[in-house]
This record gives sequence, C-alpha cells and structure tokens, in this order.
Amino acid sequence: MAGAEQEVMSLETLLRQLSMESADRLVDSLGGLGKVRLTCRFLRSFVDNSVRTLKLTLRTGVANPAEVPNLERWPRLTSLELVLDPEWPEEEDDEVGTISDQLQNLLLMPLTGQPLAARQRITSLAIRWEDDHIILDGLDVTQDALPPLAISTLPLWFPSLRDLNLDVPLSTAAPLHMRYMYDALATLPYLESLRVPDCSALDGIGALRNSLKRLRLRGPYVAPFELTKEAIPHLSQLSELKDLKLQMGSCTTLVLLELLNTLPVGKPAFELRLECTCLPSIEEDLHGTWDFSFRSGAIHSIGYAGGIERLPTAISSVLLPCGALGQRLELLTLSHLWLRAEPLTPERAEPLQALIKRCGRVELDEIIFSGIPTLAPVAQAVQLLGAPKGLALPGFEGRIEISTAAAFKAPAPAAEVPAALLEPADLLRRAVDSLAAAAAAVSQAPGDDTTPMLLARGSLVGALAFTPGAILPWLAELARAGSAPAAEGGDTQRAAFVQVLPGASAMLIGCKREPGAAAALLSAAAAAAQQQPPGMLEVMLVGAKWSERNAASVLRSHLQRVMQEALDAVPGISLAAGLEWAVEAFSFLAQLPKELRSEPDEEAEH
Repeated sequence: MAGAEQEVMSLETLLRQLSMESADRLVDSLGGLGKVRLTCRFLRSFVDNSVRTLKLTLRTGVANPAEVPNLERWPRLTSLELVLDPEWPEEEDDEVGTISDQLQNLLLMPLTGQPLAARQRITSLAIRWEDDHIILDGLDVTQDALPPLAISTLPLWFPSLRDLNLDVPLSTAAPLHMRYMYDALATLPYLESLRVPDCSALDGIGALRNSLKRLRLRGPYVAPFELTKEAIPHLSQLSELKDLKLQMGSCTTLVLLELLNTLPVGKPAFELRLECTCLPSIEEDLHGTWDFSFRSGAIHSIGYAGGIERLPTAISSVLLPCGALGQRLELLTLSHLWLRAEPLTPERAEPLQALIKRCGRVELDEIIFSGIPTLAPVAQAVQLLGAPKGLALPGFEGRIEISTAAAFKAPAPAAEVPAALLEPADLLRRAVDSLAAAAAAVSQAPGDDTTPMLLARGSLVGALAFTPGAILPWLAELARAGSAPAAEGGDTQRAAFVQVLPGASAMLIGCKREPGAAAALLSAAAAAAQQQPPGMLEVMLVGAKWSERNAASVLRSHLQRVMQEALDAVPGISLAAGLEWAVEAFSFLAQLPKELRSEPDEEAEH
C-alpha cells in the first residue's frame, strides 16, 4: 500500500538467508573482490568464506614474510597456487642469490607462520615459476631450478595434500635428493595426483607405488621434453596408477611400443594420453595426440588427433606389433584429422586399412584441411574411415568449422531434387552482409592498443579489386582529400593492411594505430560517398583486432554461420556432393588474395 511503512531487510540478513550455491554465484559475479570485501565487515566475511582457490605471487625483493596473507582468513580455502618470480642476478651483483636459492626462499616464505588448521585444509597445491626465461636456451637445471629438498618439506606444511602440481624445473643434479623427495611425499596419506616437469624428475617415484593414481609430465611453460626408455622402469613401479598424461613430449616408436607393452600389465583399467611434439634430436618421432584406453591389460580404444600422414608409421611400427593390441579393437576415434593436398599412396594406406579391419567401430569427428583443400584426400579419408561429423579450415586466427553430421545423408528421392548449394562467392557476399549488419546494430569504438577494422564495399571497391596495386594509393589519396592531417614525413596513409574480398565487391581495412586514423578514413570516405551514386562506396567500422594482420579473421564467425546455414538449407544432400561443395568453398577461402601492406610485415618475416 502506498505510504505504508515497509520493513527494510539489512544486507547482512539477506546474505545470511542465501543458500550456499546462491552465495557462490553472487561472489563469482561481483568481480573486484579486493574492493568489494572492504565495503562492510560482514560482506568481507561473506566474500572470504566463499574463496576456495587462492593464487599468491611472490617476487624477490618485493615480498617478505610479513606481507604474506594469513590463510586463516579463508576458512573454505582448499586449493593454493604459489607463483615464484625470482630475479635473474647480474654477474657483478650476487646479493639476490642464485636462482635456486631464490626459488627455495620464495617457496618457503608463504608457509612459515601459517596456522596448522589452515594448512590442513589445503588439498591441492601448485608451484609455478613466473618467468619467460624458463624456455630460453642456457637454462642450467642444476643451478637454475628448485631443489628437490625444498619439496621434501611440503608434507610437514600440507599434510592433507591430494594433488601436487610441480610446474617448475627441479634440480636433478643429486639423484639421492630426488629419491628423498619422493620418500617424503610418500608420507602424505591422501596424495593421488602429481605433476612433474619431465622424465629426469622420475628417479625415486616408485616410493609412491601404492598411492599415486594420476601422473602428468609436462615441462614448465610448455617446454618440450623427450620420453626416454630409461623412464619406463620408473613408471612401471606405480602399481596403482590409473591415468598417465605426457604433454608436450616426444618419443620414438620403439619407446612408445615398450610403454604400451609394459605399463598396463596388472591393471584392471588404465588410461594413457600422449601429446607428442617434434624434437630435432629425434629422427623418427611421433606427432599428434594419442589416447589409449586399456581394460585388463589390453587396448580397448584408441584416439588420435593429428596429421593422417603420421598414421602409417605409428600403426606399422607401434600398434600392429603391440602385444596389448588384440585381434579386435573396440573403438578407433580420430577427433581431429589433418589432411594434406595429396592422398596417401596405396602402400602408405595399407597399415591404416589393417588396423581398421580390427576395429569394432571407427569414428571420424572432424577433418581439418592443411593448405589449399583438395577433394582426393577427403574422398580417401571418407572411404577408409567413414563420413566425418565436421569439416574445418584454419587460418582465420581460429578455424571455420561446419557440422556435417546431420547434413550428409543418403540422396533425396528422385521426386525431391535438393536445392543447389550456394557458390563460394555468394557465401562470401552473405558473410560480408552479415558483418555489416552486426556492425550497424552495435555501436562500438576501438580500444587502446588495438587495430581498428573497417569494411569498405560497393561497386567502386569491386572495380578496385581488379587493380590491387592501386588500392593503397587510393586510400592514401582518400585520406588526403578528406583533409586528414599528415603524419610525420607528410604521409597521409591511414591504412596498415588491406584484405581484398573478390566476388564480394568489398575489402577489409586494418587502420594504423595512430590517433584518429580510423576516424579520418571514415570521414573522408563519407565525404567521397556523397559525391557518388548510391551503391558505389560505403565504409564502416566493424570492430578491432589485437594483431596487425589477418584482416579476414573478423569474418570468421560470419563465414562459419553462413556456410552452416547454406548446408543445413539443403536436406538430403549426398555425401559426395556435400563434400565436393565444402572443399570448393574452403579452397576458395584459402586462396583469398594476399594482404596488401603499407609497410613490411616484420613479424611475418621472422
């Protein structure tokens, strides 16, 4: 009732009535928690009670024990990330100490003085090194690494650890210290998951044989490592291991074969994921991502993501000779299969055919084209593996991906002739129209340190597309005629790079990051358009990019949507016709003219 007194609920009362799930959602949506918690004492307590994960960055010369927050402030905190940021000492200045000493001091700094109850609540701990120099040549792991004896103290500080992530180089100069580290970690009654940087950090890991269920090897800052034959005996000691992930590693076919024949023995279930990269030191290495699932020591399913040209060697040298591969493989999944311009030769295709004969089921999730797409390798892949669920074309600062699972069906009945699919140039025109409509619907301004992107279209732009050499001079003259102030040296060019879109009578213009560059071109183009018949010239702001290249990336989402809509609009299309259309469209997009640049692209040259 108007004018009646209404009871006002206090913030404290409201917060106390929230469910735990609602409270967590509210905290997640607030943002800037450091400021929010200062607004009132209860809100501060409310926020702190909702924190489960905390990241502490510790820098040499900046952090000291007195400044480290007390973990008691967060009573529900269970996950802690310590980011260590040492200072690289100068040769003439040794006051900061060695990198190894700094890493050890920074690790121990936030631990001393913490209440036992707060430390007992921590079940997940990650230790990282915050320094890009870690992946540069010259890193001496005997000197510039965390001593394993420092890790040996962790059970005293965090007795309830279940997950330990060592995303930092470990000094392996003293094998005895590594074994002592694992002996100490073995005293943790709940430790089940561990990450170490590489195979050199496995000496002594057998101490965790009865507790460790998940192990991940990955170098700090994705620094690659080699999986060696010497690592297999260490891994084989982990009798309770159920999940092993080797990320950014590389190994020979012989090492992988021994790994597959050894690790699953005696385990009811075992999962192995191997993300292989190429190392110059290995002549015959594997590449791609492999997933192996074992049941009672035998391979139950295999997953692969990578180039089809890598499969024959891996199959003939590893899978077919593997004792863990029986006469029947339940499932072969190719999640992302990269195709080159040429199909496999009959000899190279034989191992793949031999493996497929053993498969109960083969699933091809997505074909990704490498280079300019052609039909022959796609037809071969489909003949061997079946119809893909999707197709993708990289190169637009991402991928243009279309789903084909519902589209590629049996041919429509003779009485129902499917409508024709759009030609590639029509797809491009529709994508340009979609980009223009989206830009017109949303008012936007480029942020600082970004590249403003303009779309120019019309019959005048279409005519200019036939003389690419005239485009940049035309843009410079356009800006000059629009009275744009000249830059240093009298340059009126406001465009940094241009992507011509043939068949769409359009071009994408990446402006220079000079103040007012985009506004000058827009103003000059608007003035020029008024002097032309309708449809001759239209220029609009369509967004901004962080990079100063690959202008066509602003079209990626629009191209993907237009292609998907075009395919879905023709139900009952045959697999052969659908693949031919997709290859033709992707090939057209892959051969868009090279970007025009007002200045050399130094980054691309490097």
